[in-house]
Amino acid sequence: TVDGGQSWTALSGPFDWSALIDFAIAPTASRFLFVRSAAGGWRSDDNGQTWSSITLPVHRNPTFHPTRPGEWLLGARGALRTLDFGQTWPRHTTGVAGGEPLSVDLDAAGRILVRTRNALLASDDQGASWQTLIEIPSSAGAVVAPDLAPGTLLVSDDYGLFRSTDAGQSFGHVAGFADVYALREIPGTTRVLAAELSRTQRSEDAGATWQIVGGLPERISTFAVGLSGG
Repeated sequence: TVDGGQSWTALSGPFDWSALIDFAIAPTASRFLFVRSAAGGWRSDDNGQTWSSITLPVHRNPTFHPTRPGEWLLGARGALRTLDFGQTWPRHTTGVAGGEPLSVDLDAAGRILVRTRNALLASDDQGASWQTLIEIPSSAGAVVAPDLAPGTLLVSDDYGLFRSTDAGQSFGHVAGFADVYALREIPGTTRVLAAELSRTQRSEDAGATWQIVGGLPERISTFAVGLSGG
């Protein structure tokens, strides 16, 4: 979609779409990365018209640097970083306590944010040390830091959504959410999408208020947002 979800066009590819578990779009280029549970990753440089296979160290969704093309972060018992569009993955950190990361993001201050199964962690020294921002045990969860809302963090768990406006010093529970399956910020905006089991909600103000999005199926497992913000 290029119109905020008002209409949709199916993409084709050399892989089994029924096995798709996650995908993402780089904010600095029209690159899609589709990850499957058995066959690794695929990359497109032309908006999904053609695809090439790449090797991922784990089957996780990468986080793309907002201004440096080719730099991606990936959670895998610590954060891994690639500078060559996913061709190589040298370890970027000394490891993260609390198990394998479920989600990795960068905030406006350049901190690495890692959502593990036990907590939300932050590092401001390229992963040499970590600070626990909030302990939220969860079998599935994510963290996002909207680009145009410095200090705002959103973190999900099995039962809802939490929000901080002071860079993680304190968090409050966001009313109106149950089980959040997918959470994604739209690059260069204060917009955020959150999918629950039976509906999707959208915020225009970095999670302060929310409205239900119509026209989408239930049980959405992931979002990807490209350059147009749609």
